[in-house]
Amino acid sequence: MTIGEELSKDEATRLANELKKHVAESDGLTPVWTWAESDEALQLVQKAGYSPEEFLDEVELGLNFNASDFSKRFYQSYARQISPDLCNKDNALRKSVSAAIGAGTTSLIGLMAEALLIPGGAVALVAPIAAILLVKGIDAFCDMDLE
Repeated sequence: MTIGEELSKDEATRLANELKKHVAESDGLTPVWTWAESDEALQLVQKAGYSPEEFLDEVELGLNFNASDFSKRFYQSYARQISPDLCNKDNALRKSVSAAIGAGTTSLIGLMAEALLIPGGAVALVAPIAAILLVKGIDAFCDMDLE
């Protein structure tokens, strides 16, 4: 891992830890997308030279993203995209994430980035989702309304 990738992972961990506080204080899960840390995560991805849209599949790319709620729409789309694997009780991603949750924020972020093929410089992308998983768990994530 390069120094830049290590710094990106540290920033992602910081953002996820900050977002965990918001997740713990909220009744629902969707509001995490509206917090400044979710916007900051996407800004870090862009600063590293990536476009957040390149991590979405074609179906989700067809959605209309406007500037006023880009973070919310992006994370709802990204969560919808990874939900089939994460919510399938027999899927390797779910089993790996379940184990990584117990190991803490940095471990979960590293595992998710690796499993979802996210480059080291763009690892902040998974911070908001990691915060939800760490506070509420996989089942709560899977029960979330992503529309």
